[in-house]
Formats: sequence, structure tokens, C-alpha cells
Amino acid sequence: MKKVAIVVFGVLFAVSAVAALAAADKSKLVLKAGDEIFACNCGPECQCQTLSRKEGSCACGNPLAKAKAKSVGEGTAVLIIGGREQTFKTVGKYMCACGPECKCDTISQMPASAPAAWTWSRSRSSSRASMKRAAGIVVSIAVCELAGIIGSIFTTPSIPGWYADIAKPSFNPPNWIFGPVWTLLYALMGLAAYLVYEKGLKRPK
Repeated sequence: MKKVAIVVFGVLFAVSAVAALAAADKSKLVLKAGDEIFACNCGPECQCQTLSRKEGSCACGNPLAKAKAKSVGEGTAVLIIGGREQTFKTVGKYMCACGPECKCDTISQMPASAPAAWTWSRSRSSSRASMKRAAGIVVSIAVCELAGIIGSIFTTPSIPGWYADIAKPSFNPPNWIFGPVWTLLYALMGLAAYLVYEKGLKRPK
């Protein structure tokens, strides 16, 4: 049973870490068929291939047009824009640098050559910050999971003892489910703790 619990802890922690790393990389725009997006409407010859979830201007300085994802592949998406189909890259060399609160998910293959509704930073340099953020999330989750593991060392011996003898209702969950559930709860506590740390404890005035 202890081996099973350790495996469950490891798997859930690994899943949490991978999810954190994936969420931290803002140079990738996650799309699925049917999603509406704003895209560069300069034509297939344009190299900026700007994509955004919000209205604005592309890296060329021209207004973005509403488009719809027809199909999505590995690193690319076929969009219907202006009555035509056009393939766009969904991994940008440049990306929005407004901060973690920004939800525009703007990416481009070229830096902005004209004033736009956002600022830009190279994906390569900003991915360092993304990796730092992901590492912070992983460490925060690890600390909370460690607290849970330490607690389980003291509580596990009680399961076959007094806990097994007490009267339980018919809907009492089986013993094996507590490990995965508490692991998930501690992972969420770790994520929440990091988000509070990132946001700061100062109240808005």
C-alpha cells in the first residue's frame, strides 16, 4: 500500500509540474478547431503572422482581422480569414510582454515595426522568465506535497487502528482514495500559494 501511495504521489506531482511548465510558456498559442482569433490580414506574403485573442494591430501596424481556426497541427493552424484559408505558426518568435495578468496571448514572427496595442519581447529571452515562473510553481507545489508526506507519516499508522474500528456511514470513501485526493489538494494549495506570492499581498487602494 505504501508503494502504491508513493507511486500516486510521484505521478500526480509530475503531472502538476508538466502542467505548470506548459502553462508558463506564453510563446505558444493553444488553439483548437472552431476557435475565433484575431490575425494579421496583410496576406500570405506577410512574414509577421501576428495572432492575438484581442483586437489590435499586427507587427506591421495594420489592424488585426477576426479569423476562425479550421484545423490545428503541430506548431501551425489553418485559419479562415477574409474568405480565404491561410496557415499561421502558433509558436511565436516574439510575444506579448504585458505580464502574467495579460490574456491576449499575442505572438508574432516579427517585432513590432509600428506603435501597437502591446509591447513585445523575444520568446527566447522571455522563456527564461517563463521557466523561472514554472520553477517557482514546481517548488511551491513540492513544499506543500512535502508537508502532506510528513503528515501522512504520523497519520498512516492510525488507519488500521482506531480509524478502522470507528462506526462509519455507508457513503464513507475507501481508504485508497485519500492518497490521490490529498495529493491533488496539496498540489492546488501549492499552486495557490505561488499565485498569491506572484500577485503580492498588498491590497488595492
